[in-house]
Amino acid sequence: MLDGMKNLQQLNLRNNSLTSLDENTFSSLRHLTTLDLAHNNLKKIGKRTFLHQTKLFWLDLSNNQLSSFEEGTFDSKIANILLDGNRLQCDDSFDWFVRYLVTNRVRTFLPFQPEISCAGPEKYAGVR
Repeated sequence: MLDGMKNLQQLNLRNNSLTSLDENTFSSLRHLTTLDLAHNNLKKIGKRTFLHQTKLFWLDLSNNQLSSFEEGTFDSKIANILLDGNRLQCDDSFDWFVRYLVTNRVRTFLPFQPEISCAGPEKYAGVR
């Protein structure tokens, strides 16, 4: 569906009731800089979904149903990832994501965005 839009730079898919993204969803969009996936029902994002988005600067995943990400989901260096409104599970499998954020200096908090916190496991519930 998106194959004919190879030069697309901004894509807004906000409020579309999306539940998952497979690995090839955005593979032809190599010039994408801004991707808004907020306010959907995303529960799963394929491990290599953003592999070809080397120019992606802004990724809004806020207000979905995301709880975790497979290691390698965010291999490219995305400068801003918005995650508020998700029920993130901050267990041992989440460590790679924290390392990714720190190593790549990804901004996950912006002045108009509430702080991101963990929904679980219980020992991490509410941790910001």
